[in-house]
Amino acid sequence: LGKANTLRAIGDVLQFLDRRDEALEHYDRALKLYEQVGDNLGKANTLRAIGDVLQFLARRDEALERYDTALKLYEQVGANLGKANTLQAIGRMQQTLMQFEAALNNYQRALHLYQEIGDRWSEAITLQNLATLYHQMGRVREGFVTAYQANSILENLEVPLSVMPYPNWLKQSMRFAEQGKWQLTLLIIVGVLTSPFWLSFLGAILLWRMTFGRLFATQPILRKWRYGLYALFGLVIVLLVAWIYMK
Repeated sequence: LGKANTLRAIGDVLQFLDRRDEALEHYDRALKLYEQVGDNLGKANTLRAIGDVLQFLARRDEALERYDTALKLYEQVGANLGKANTLQAIGRMQQTLMQFEAALNNYQRALHLYQEIGDRWSEAITLQNLATLYHQMGRVREGFVTAYQANSILENLEVPLSVMPYPNWLKQSMRFAEQGKWQLTLLIIVGVLTSPFWLSFLGAILLWRMTFGRLFATQPILRKWRYGLYALFGLVIVLLVAWIYMK
């Protein structure tokens, strides 16, 4: 058993170092030893690790097979944390494959188990995955609510920004904003200017100006109210884009 645990630990290190073929070799050796001693929990953990490697190598059918076997073993030994972690891994793979409904089901099952266990960190990670999935499915309101729930948990846990499960660009932006009010103001301005809705607003105005510029030049009344018409036309486009986005 000790040898199997060591082989699996070496496999974990090799996987972290991106030496995945070598990691698979060590996991396979560990798996055989776990089977010999009848350690179903060790076998399940190893199968899930193998599934993670195979998923990264885009061998998704093989990965799903390992995950399914691991799930059954976790259920046999009553290891809900391992079961939740496996469901989460399957959900991520399904999300990548655009199998949104299946991914949603597995994320929700994992979330329920994390809540039962009391694993708040994993609960927050799952909520973030769900938020991303909801956005991909066009369920924007649910995405924002779920993302807010995840952020609230992380704040309550007082997790340092360096280990927050956020993209690096977002972490850097947050650090920049923490430097002072001027840095925060600058980020807000940049955020507004780069918003899709404001870009559509400016694009609509430019399109209108190019299309009707000559008409305004020949009609004094239209020329007098041109800026108001520009704004109205842009606002209509923004509302249209927002309606389509939120639908």
